[in-house]
Amino acid sequence: MGRELRAYRIAEKAMKYSEGKGNYEEYLKKAREYCKKTPYIKTFFSHVGDDYAAKCIAGVKGVY
Repeated sequence: MGRELRAYRIAEKAMKYSEGKGNYEEYLKKAREYCKKTPYIKTFFSHVGDDYAAKCIAGVKGVY
């Protein structure tokens, strides 16, 4: 999975966690920043931590 696709998936998960109340463009911007900062290795486990990042982006309580 490429970085851009990964960013879109993280932003989509963040929208799910915010129950559609968040700003998708802002979530996508933060997801892109996250993907740039984290190393990308083309393996099966390249998505590890993305769910946590989506929760943090969405501001889910009890995650931090």
